[in-house]
Amino acid sequence: MIPHPLADDLVKSVKRRASLMVRPATPAEMGSFEAKEADCHRNVERWILDHPRHRHARGWLVMPGGHFVRHSVVQFEDGRLVEITYVDGTHRRFIWHDRISQLPFDDLPPQICRPIPADLRH
Repeated sequence: MIPHPLADDLVKSVKRRASLMVRPATPAEMGSFEAKEADCHRNVERWILDHPRHRHARGWLVMPGGHFVRHSVVQFEDGRLVEITYVDGTHRRFIWHDRISQLPFDDLPPQICRPIPADLRH
């Protein structure tokens, strides 16, 4: 497989510790909102309609095993990144796309694989 050009920038972000922790939304925060599985981008768009002070955060989840998944989460008004699609209790690392690249987010593949050095894996 030929690595995507963005792979190096994603790995550099991990090395610089530029990824941020995303916590799952609490049941109280979710309220009656029902997220559709594997539909994070539309889930966030629907969330923003009901919570206009929140921001759509587009970026990459840092996954074990050295790959990155294109993903959307919500940024609350206090700056915290919150997961509304997968609220399984897992905290995940997230890299903002617009802070590392000017490539159009929607045109990028759903996953970018690039081995992360063992000392940087979580």
